[in-house]
Amino acid sequence: MVYSDIQTLRGLDHPVDYGSGVEFADGLLNDIFVHQSLGLQLGLWLNWTQGCLDIISGKLDSNLMRLFQYIEKSRASVVFLRLGYGKKSVVETSTGPSYSQDLTSTIHLNRI
Repeated sequence: MVYSDIQTLRGLDHPVDYGSGVEFADGLLNDIFVHQSLGLQLGLWLNWTQGCLDIISGKLDSNLMRLFQYIEKSRASVVFLRLGYGKKSVVETSTGPSYSQDLTSTIHLNRI
């Protein structure tokens, strides 16, 4: 599983650390598993509903094209793309507000 975000696409062809460890799809595919057929599971953060609105308005068209080109040229035998948006909900607890998020869609992109 590799994570990236729609605004920057970091973690695909350049390493990034979002705080949970280094994300680097090309590093996995081209450096660690060089001579092996490997599928890629890619989690794409959409920045809550703002990313969805930016996609609809066309602001992220170039990033979407970069993402599709990355997937198309990837060495991965199959790519599972999890598109997520967070439905932020605040639940009051005895220790203060708690946030939960709801990931919504899973799309399976397979090369023909």
